Order: sequence, then structure tokens, then C-alpha cells
Amino acid sequence: MFIPETEVNIIKKSPSLLLNERGIIFPWVIILVNVIIFISIMTSKHFETQIRSTQAFIYTAKLQNVFYYAEAELMSIKEDNPYTSGASFTLPHGEAKFSCELLEEYDYKCRWHITIDSGQTKIFYRKYSVKADAV
Repeated sequence: MFIPETEVNIIKKSPSLLLNERGIIFPWVIILVNVIIFISIMTSKHFETQIRSTQAFIYTAKLQNVFYYAEAELMSIKEDNPYTSGASFTLPHGEAKFSCELLEEYDYKCRWHITIDSGQTKIFYRKYSVKADAV
């Protein structure tokens, strides 16, 4: 089938926003695609960081809550010196155990072992001074 030259020139490719007439992708298309990919990756990383930060904050808040309640329970014990014997306190968000050793005449170093309800544990030490009339 023979097509006259005048008809060939009339049939043109439809214009494309992505490709030029030779089929090469325009640079702005590549830049735009890279920007969209970069924004998507950064958004997902930011979301992941926010989740981790929130989980760390919740862990710290529960840990402090259990410690403060357990320490208040320790201070409310009516014994002459509650530091001489270890104890365990079960609270709504976890459990706190402590054991103390005498450092000086009225100073105790207590080891706290706190477990929160998610199973995470923390061990730390705290120094307490007892008044002379309490012993």
C-alpha cells in the first residue's frame, strides 16, 4: 500500500507531556518522580520515628508511675525501718521490688527492680536517708 508523501506529513504523533518527539523522557518528569518518591520515603520514616518516640514516652511514663506509687507505698509502711526488709508491690501498670543495704548509720542504698505490664524491666539504685528517731 502506497501512501502519498502529503498524507504521511499530516499523520503526526499526539503530543505527550512525558516524552519529546524522539521518545526521550523530559528532565522535569524525572525530577518530579524523584521528588514524589523522596517525599513518600521521608513521610514514612517520619511516621516510624513518631511511633518509636511515642512508645518510648509511654514506657517512661509507666515506669515512673509504677516507681512513684511503689515508693509512696514504701513510705507508708508503718514499721520502724521499712528499708531493712525487701518488699514487692503490685500495681495496675506493673510490679516493683526493692531490697536495701545499709551504707552508713542512717543511709540506705536500695535496688529497685521494676517490671511494667508490657514485660519490660528496669533496674536502678536510689539512696535514702533515715532520720535518727525513726530507727
